[in-house]
This record gives sequence, structure tokens and C-alpha cells, in this order.
Amino acid sequence: MLKRLGVKTVEVRTTADLTGCDALILPGGESSTQLQFLKEEGLFDSIKQFAKRGAGIFGTCAGAILMAKDVRNPAQDSLGILDMTVTRNAYGRQLASDIFFGESKLSGAPLEMVFIRAPIIERTGPGIKTLAEFEGKPALVQKGKVLAATFHPELTTDSTVHEHFLKMIAA
Repeated sequence: MLKRLGVKTVEVRTTADLTGCDALILPGGESSTQLQFLKEEGLFDSIKQFAKRGAGIFGTCAGAILMAKDVRNPAQDSLGILDMTVTRNAYGRQLASDIFFGESKLSGAPLEMVFIRAPIIERTGPGIKTLAEFEGKPALVQKGKVLAATFHPELTTDSTVHEHFLKMIAA
């Protein structure tokens, strides 16, 4: 999606890769596997420091789980970047994965949301704005230059969420 929007990207696999970045996207996937990788490669603490510097960070699905302060089902360690509680795989198993549309504050039209074994944001802390909801629960939240989505906006043709992230980090 970022390449389609003309943004230069780099794959971050080491702390040295992160050093030259203006912003970071923590992708979907399996959060416990990603967590293990982040710790083994020394990126866990580097990303926490990156966030403390006020850099832009966007987490989608598993990335949102990694960013949460409190993770459940089962509990796991996290970066604690956003004061929120998430429940892993809350929409069901792989067979329950689907595409839905939810209300969004980013545009007048409903936002296409691809949920794949997605987490649910159960609680948000002070200062966290809900930008989109699905079934009455936050699905896209923001605090400062930090953005988290429980769905996969990169799997749609709609670039609204990524454009918002780019505007957010440019401010």
C-alpha cells in the first residue's frame, strides 16, 4: 500500500535498520512469534525507545497486539506503547475471518475492514481516540503519532487509513 502511495520503505530486521526510519509499521501475523523475534534481535527495547522519541508507529492486527499495554487470551508480554487492553483472536478462528464495513471518522463512507483472527480492543486509556468501530468496539485508534488497527487495511484497495498515517506522521 505504501509503495502504491509513492512512499519509500525499508524492511526493519535489525536495530540498525530502525535507526534510519522516520516511522514504523508493525504488521499483522502471529504476535507471539513476532514478539520472540523482536526480543531475539534486540528490537523490542529499540522500538520502545523509538516510540518514546515520538516517532510514528502503526500496528495492524498482530502489530496492534504488540503495541497494547495489556494483552489477553492468553496474556503475553508487549511493547506497552498504547494504554489499551486487547483480546487476541477475539473474532474467532481462521474460518471466522471475513471482510466487514464499519463506521469511520476518517471519511464519510464506511471503512472496509479485513479481519483475520483479529483481536478486539476491550479498553482504551486516556487520550486514545477511536477513529473507526466494528460491532461497537474500537477497530482503529490513535494517540498522537501512534495508530493501531485490529484489521488489515493493506489488504483492501482503500488507502484511507494509510493516507491518514502519512498525514499523521508528517504533522
